[in-house]
Amino acid sequence: MLSGPRPAPLAATASRRALAGFFLSGLIFAFPGPILVAWDYHRLFEYPSIGLFFLFMGAGVWTAVRMARGLLRQFGTKGVLMAGCFTAAAGFALLAFDALPNLLWWRRGAFGGLGVALGLLHASLFQLIAPAYERSAAAVVNLSGILFGAGSLSASLLVAGSFGAYQLWLPMTIFALIALGYGVWYARSRFPEITRVPELLGPAEERPDFRSPAAIAIVAVVFLQFGNEWSVAAWLPLFLVQRLGVSPTTAVGLLALYWTALALGRIAAQPLLDRVRHRRILLTGAGAALFGCLVLGLTNNLLGAVTAVLAIGLGFASAYPLLTELVRGRFSRYHPVYFEGVFSVALTGGLLAPWAVGAIAGATGIGGAILLPALGTLTVFVLLLILRFAAKLNLPQ
Repeated sequence: MLSGPRPAPLAATASRRALAGFFLSGLIFAFPGPILVAWDYHRLFEYPSIGLFFLFMGAGVWTAVRMARGLLRQFGTKGVLMAGCFTAAAGFALLAFDALPNLLWWRRGAFGGLGVALGLLHASLFQLIAPAYERSAAAVVNLSGILFGAGSLSASLLVAGSFGAYQLWLPMTIFALIALGYGVWYARSRFPEITRVPELLGPAEERPDFRSPAAIAIVAVVFLQFGNEWSVAAWLPLFLVQRLGVSPTTAVGLLALYWTALALGRIAAQPLLDRVRHRRILLTGAGAALFGCLVLGLTNNLLGAVTAVLAIGLGFASAYPLLTELVRGRFSRYHPVYFEGVFSVALTGGLLAPWAVGAIAGATGIGGAILLPALGTLTVFVLLLILRFAAKLNLPQ
């Protein structure tokens, strides 16, 4: 049940429609993992070149975030939201063609455009969900996470069908039509006028002190955790095909299992925060993720891979509510749109880490796809422990 002051009807409707946009966000963010196998990159060993796709996408996100404040003031949230949807539709439509000259660079450009779409979407979505967030932060965080996960799972399932049931242009066209449909829906919707667009991290006189050790640690944890999750999501199908010799369909099916474990784990972990000691949740989640990475790096059969994927997904999922609690606890007195700045850092981490995996895999082989998230998980675990001990001992933060 939502609690707190009821927002105005127009603001409440806008918040609900904005929350639905997280499905599109998940769709955009998750499709690179299965699409790389669909493009037959599992037959190649040019890992640094593959990693550049994620670098282009991350550059697009960062460019959009840097432009977002000015665009919101000039065109309003509705204009920026529509721009994000239509940019995503154009990017997916471009990827539906396989006969373009200099195809590799067209694909990289499309990835950059989809990154811009992500940045624009999140800048406007966080503005619009602010009334609902102020009323019930936990419900909004859960619902947006569920919708994001549903979009990610849908991306994997739709691309998986292109390995036998239909051609690859079909899921790309469906993605483009979904993004176009969102754009048309938002164009026909009414949104409240925002009289003041706060800076994404707050004006200087109100901005949280990001120089404090606790704030730096929290941002680092968010950056690393999202990087861990999307390193696995981006490289898992390629890893499974090359290391275990499974079919592309099976590899993408295991990616869908990973997204399912993440979504269900997050739903299950949220109510545990009030019943189970957070240290126990942290230890269990970190242990499960590290165990999964170890099994995935050593296994030579499908059963081991399934066990590893479930352990990693559920382990990563348990960290999410703790991260959300940390961010809300640290920045609770600021307007909810400031979270866009924090989670833009998370999105950037989620895209830079897969690029780094490509560079590492180029030097060490495909095993580097598991090495980086394993080390990142261990780092997140240590940082969260330090933050919890510092809070318990009332150390300066």
